[in-house]
Amino acid sequence: QIMDNSIQYKLYNTKKAREADRDDETSYTFSSKRFHSDSYPVDFHNNEQFPNDHNTNSITEFDDSQNISSSSESNHITNKILLNHPSCQFLPDKKWLNCQYHDLEKTKIKRPNEIENEMEDPPEINNKEILNRIQGSIIGMALGDALGAHVEFRPRSYLLEHPVNDLQGGGTWGLDIGQFTDDTSMGVCLANSLIARHDFIPYDQLVRYRWWHIHGYMSSTGKCFDIGSATKQSLEKFGQKQKIFAQENNIPLQEIDYLSDSELLKHFDVYCSVDEVAGNGALMRLAPVPLFFYEQPIEAIEYSGISGQITHGDIKAYDACRYYASLIVAALHGETKEELLDKDFYLKHKQWFKEKDLHPDIMEISQGSFKKPGGYNDGIRGKGYIVNALEAALWAFWSDEGSFKKGACAAVNLGDDTDTTAAIYGQLAGAYYGYDKLPSEWIEKIYAKKFLHILSKWIAYEGQLWTSRNFPPSITTTTTTTTTLPLDNKHITILSSPEKIQESSSSEKIQVSSSSKHIDENKSNYSKTFPVHYEKSPPNNYYHEIPIKKESNYSTTFPVQYEKSPPNNFYREIPIIKENNSYHEVPVIKESTSILHGIGSKHDNISFKREDNFTNHNTFSSYSNKHDQSSYKSSSNRRNNMATWNDNDIYEWLQSLGGDYKVYADRFKKEKVDGFQLFMYFNRYTLLKLGITNENHQQKILDDIQRLKNLHMSAF
Repeated sequence: QIMDNSIQYKLYNTKKAREADRDDETSYTFSSKRFHSDSYPVDFHNNEQFPNDHNTNSITEFDDSQNISSSSESNHITNKILLNHPSCQFLPDKKWLNCQYHDLEKTKIKRPNEIENEMEDPPEINNKEILNRIQGSIIGMALGDALGAHVEFRPRSYLLEHPVNDLQGGGTWGLDIGQFTDDTSMGVCLANSLIARHDFIPYDQLVRYRWWHIHGYMSSTGKCFDIGSATKQSLEKFGQKQKIFAQENNIPLQEIDYLSDSELLKHFDVYCSVDEVAGNGALMRLAPVPLFFYEQPIEAIEYSGISGQITHGDIKAYDACRYYASLIVAALHGETKEELLDKDFYLKHKQWFKEKDLHPDIMEISQGSFKKPGGYNDGIRGKGYIVNALEAALWAFWSDEGSFKKGACAAVNLGDDTDTTAAIYGQLAGAYYGYDKLPSEWIEKIYAKKFLHILSKWIAYEGQLWTSRNFPPSITTTTTTTTTLPLDNKHITILSSPEKIQESSSSEKIQVSSSSKHIDENKSNYSKTFPVHYEKSPPNNYYHEIPIKKESNYSTTFPVQYEKSPPNNFYREIPIIKENNSYHEVPVIKESTSILHGIGSKHDNISFKREDNFTNHNTFSSYSNKHDQSSYKSSSNRRNNMATWNDNDIYEWLQSLGGDYKVYADRFKKEKVDGFQLFMYFNRYTLLKLGITNENHQQKILDDIQRLKNLHMSAF
């Protein structure tokens, strides 16, 4: 590589080369708009003076000619990445980390199984047990993903009749046996970023996620065929930010993905999600971060939270990733299953979390809410909401009786977001049991097995180098009310308030920088909005995400079920309902003055997004159960199609529940609650917002809502 003296990052192939330049390291911070923003030691270097390349017109040239196939032997096709801008000079030292194509026009990307033979093993890794656990986690994630892929979006009732007990192909996405979906693809993108940059660089992670979304980078099919709406929106937002940033800094747009200048990276806002998004997409790809940084638990856990929050902005996504990462780290440190699932695990490892409390919903899980022998019958759900997904994965791990196969199947057979629940399970279970305890018959069928093997080795190798570079044996980490992260002769001090600087007589301290607002932790540690919950959507997107403003201290949520959409022909037997010769689509709700602020109604002031190609909730009326036992007496069609009820229908239904419910019926009618809202957005918190505080009354209403939903779901 030819690099000029303005380049802030050098590519190293060996530990010796990196250690030789350790004295040249500088620290790097990037701005955060979150209250928990910290500084991050990143391996950008002040370069020595390279002869003959000091001018700003020098070009970094990467010859990818070996990666382009040609049908004509007489024509030598080359594909070179030419980087002219001095601030965009990053290229990895391993070709397989780049986007590689079969053709010059870049229409057919190389898939992981097509580049695995180009990969080379890193130097020998001394700790074989750690490598066994890292490979177990990465391949465990892929196994869980592949196991649930063919029944993704199928409800529990379907899985009861057709339980999954082995890897299968076909189904939802028509994949071959062992092929993985977006869960593993994004996990591989994250791992590739850590290996390529030799560090935690969120900007680069987003670049690779976007490559996957646009080009099919690291997809098992060469296409991005499965993506959550929150993830998609965040990646589109990232692309918009890149365009603006490139324009402001006079950077060619085609080079912005290779940004290398530390100052520019510091000022790029990597948080691309709205604050209320809490889908399971943040958790499904998590494993590479705690695996890479496991030797430094504080960094592993904080980085894990950030890795999720750059695309899923809710505090629960941040804390779910932090907590689950701590379990993976502890598993690599050899803690027993009993210790991992101890109700006091968080308290015993609180220093790993920099004394920052977990959100109450995540804390409840850490204290054992997942320990429910009845599983699904006791409330465990494999849904797209990150809290449900975390609880479901831990339930599967807790109840698997020491068998990865049993736990993965149990996670899938919960139904709904089957692949993601099992992929999350596989990350922890694989790290705990190790690669050698995974089902050998499944390993033989997993897609791109060699690729995943070598990738795991590089995670282990690069992680060891990162630790030795940033935490040499002669320097220790001190944990007090502030956390000091040693970085050679400088320390980065993480403060509870990023705007305050604590003096230190023992070392120079670098203030955390941020260009965005911070939240006073003394006032509240938690989001004051209703989080957008879920990551995946079944066809027609019959559940939708609406952020709701809230006045209390803790985040309260509406149980919106999914975020992803399966293939267009997934439910071929379900007709699409047309009214007035036009298909109905999911509305984007505008601000409402109702007490139920933001809850969608077909009567509200709404706008439609035709490009989403979603259909109306009326779809579900076609296959409703005809044997409704409700005491609400109406025509069979209207009775079986709650989503089309108007406020008068809701009034009569509530009255039918008993005399005590008449006052609630009046409140519902006053707020003009209709069946569409009831079907999609109601849970215990919405009932509280309507003043229904009696828990027995809440439960009866919710039970009957669920019964009515089941009528619609019976077709699936």
